[in-house]
Amino acid sequence: MRIKILIILGAIALLTSCKKTIKSSPIVQPPADTTVSLINTSTIRSDGTILVDGTPFFPFGAYSVEWTETNQDRIDCLNELADAGFNTTSFSDAGPGSITPALIQQANDRNIKVFLSAPASQWIADVALEYKNNKCILAYILADDGDDGRTTLQEIITRNSNVKIIDPKHLTFLTLTGYYKVRRDDVNTYSRLPDITGYQCYPITPPTDYDVTNSNALTETYIRTLLYVKSAEIFKKPCLLHLQTFTWQRSNLSNRRFPTILELRNMMYSGLCAGVKGILSYDFSFDLKNNQITLWNEFKTLRTDVSTLEGALMNGKLIRINTDDQELVCSYWIYNDLCYMVVVNTSYTTSKNVSIALPATFTGIKTSLFSRMNNTLTVNGTNLTGSIPPQEVQVFSIAKL
Repeated sequence: MRIKILIILGAIALLTSCKKTIKSSPIVQPPADTTVSLINTSTIRSDGTILVDGTPFFPFGAYSVEWTETNQDRIDCLNELADAGFNTTSFSDAGPGSITPALIQQANDRNIKVFLSAPASQWIADVALEYKNNKCILAYILADDGDDGRTTLQEIITRNSNVKIIDPKHLTFLTLTGYYKVRRDDVNTYSRLPDITGYQCYPITPPTDYDVTNSNALTETYIRTLLYVKSAEIFKKPCLLHLQTFTWQRSNLSNRRFPTILELRNMMYSGLCAGVKGILSYDFSFDLKNNQITLWNEFKTLRTDVSTLEGALMNGKLIRINTDDQELVCSYWIYNDLCYMVVVNTSYTTSKNVSIALPATFTGIKTSLFSRMNNTLTVNGTNLTGSIPPQEVQVFSIAKL
């Protein structure tokens, strides 16, 4: 009996010692079961559509106020976005206390999905470990301005791998700039790395060293957005549009400004025509909300527009029309026996004559979807014809004949 007791006590001591050793040196291992429940997940469908808990999801929101703001300001920002109907934002974890339980719980309660980042992005695996069980999590930001050379490709690969080991149920994200041709030429190198990429569409009065032509900003926006979307499509991944809702403070131009209402609308809709899978503007600010009221109202209305179009955007087939004019952009989606069509004139100065062949059988009643937009285009037999003024967007549905 005494020998048995000594053996049992020895075994207990050994187990206790092992437990202490493991606790002091935690090692993250991939889950043994590679199947992932659809509860509290974000994944990607084969066509690049983002899925949340297995259901198609079109992110539309804005980067939040900076982590340097007060916690109450960050909660107020979150509520402003949620009240306006947006479904996505971002938080930055700068260390203990920078994301409070109240802030993360508010995102959970308001059904807002969150892109999580860290000011020092090498911490992003720690951020994933901390927050992975919250239902608000959509993706982790591996690096800001991921193509600007500050973060090596190997470091991005390592961060992506580490995050995926810790949290295989959510996505990774990388923002790309494209401010210079050398970066645009290297887009495929970066598009393959994360689950999602985002193209920074910030062409309105940027710093003068950026490769942007102010008089041609809207046309360049579409061409470059299309480049980034097509790159992501190679890898069957989504590309988001970072829409500009700020004014460049680093610009040395005396006429630096926010986008106009028409510019904001034009950039968003040309992005939809290109095939972006979500909108995450940079950024929400109290300056935007309180001092740029007409622009803030248009941004909120664009969210309402997309809510109307979401079924087609997520479940319809995108067809890009070759108009033989780089300033005239047109795409359509077939969904629920309707053809949803968007026509965009990216020229600042010239009206565009439109003559576009309609898809077979969709030559019936044309319905303009948004009353604040002009309705100058008409169905003429099997063609869409008319003229669209500079910078304007027209959005409509066409029924089967």
